[in-house]
Amino acid sequence: MHSERHAGKAPAPGAQEHPWNKRLILWAAVLTLANVLADVAIGSPMMVLPQLLEHFDTDQVAWLNASAMLAGAICSPLLCSPYISLGSDLGDGCPGA
Repeated sequence: MHSERHAGKAPAPGAQEHPWNKRLILWAAVLTLANVLADVAIGSPMMVLPQLLEHFDTDQVAWLNASAMLAGAICSPLLCSPYISLGSDLGDGCPGA
């Protein structure tokens, strides 16, 4: 169906409008939370950067951001594996898997 909010625009061939459901809302909440956690994991060390540089006696800070990214790369599959193992019960499985 063509709604009023899309007035004047032709729908894509084969496109269907899907209403918001509980699963979509849950995914939006999970992705928002993941974004906030990633921001905190990367941004928090920057608040204590001067103290970290003094404690480790260095002036190179690239390792700080790299360690946060490495932690995220390690945690992502670990957080997704229970979803994959229960995928038949929960739906499509983990996105990107």
